[in-house]
Amino acid sequence: MKAVPYTFAVIRYIHDRGAGEILNVGVVVCAPEAGFIGARVEQKFERLSKAFSGFDGDGYRRALARFSESVQRLRPRLDELPGLRPIPTTAPEIIRLIWPDLDLSLSAGPVLSGIATEPMDRVTETLFARMVSSQGAARPDVERRSDEEVWVGYQNSLRNVRISHRLTEKVFTGPDFEIKFDHAFQNQKWHAVQPVTMDFIRAESLQDKATKWLGTASVLEGHPQIGMLHILLGEPRLESHRPAYEKAKNLLHKMKLRHEIFEERDAEAFAEQLAAYMREHGIVEDE
Repeated sequence: MKAVPYTFAVIRYIHDRGAGEILNVGVVVCAPEAGFIGARVEQKFERLSKAFSGFDGDGYRRALARFSESVQRLRPRLDELPGLRPIPTTAPEIIRLIWPDLDLSLSAGPVLSGIATEPMDRVTETLFARMVSSQGAARPDVERRSDEEVWVGYQNSLRNVRISHRLTEKVFTGPDFEIKFDHAFQNQKWHAVQPVTMDFIRAESLQDKATKWLGTASVLEGHPQIGMLHILLGEPRLESHRPAYEKAKNLLHKMKLRHEIFEERDAEAFAEQLAAYMREHGIVEDE
């Protein structure tokens, strides 16, 4: 098959522009040389309703139905307009033509391009899988920040006091479990240092995350190798999640395993406290 150039744009659902809460919901593909305009949109909205509190499923379905119908009405015009000169020939221009006033909750991404050597319908499906379907499996609880992203801030404070290199991976095992920590150090028994994000889109996810770690601590309780669990919290960026955050902290404090909980504003104090402990016990040399 002859190589065919095409452009495409991603359709995004924007739940809250101020907070930057966005998920991809569709793609529009335009290949003028092949006389092709294609669109694939996410009709099911379980992923969106799980991600965004107050999501309007009926309104979303109506908006995408209008969009899909507009694409279908435009397709016959490609044969009626010689050379495609009278109509736009890139995906974003097509979107503006068929839907000049996009719903405030929907937005088209930047124009992207490619070369196809397979049928354009198949290209459309491939792009939809890559840009939309794959998002559903990436982060089921829709984290705004991951544990690893929370760790970066604390790690910078630990580097400032020159002890970050003393943390290493540790795996605790038992008859029925294996639990790995990426950051730990040993002073007779092991101290595990664990970043825990509480920065989610859904407030309910904060309790889920706290419950998970409450369960993990329960499994580790009494393990002969563990002495302390240091939990480094990543606070929610959404002020509306503050009550849920306080409840999640209270849950974490219920763990019977010896533990400490720190927040991001305490990152430097935590690093200095840990450095002092390591110097006192000869884990790092006193400077």
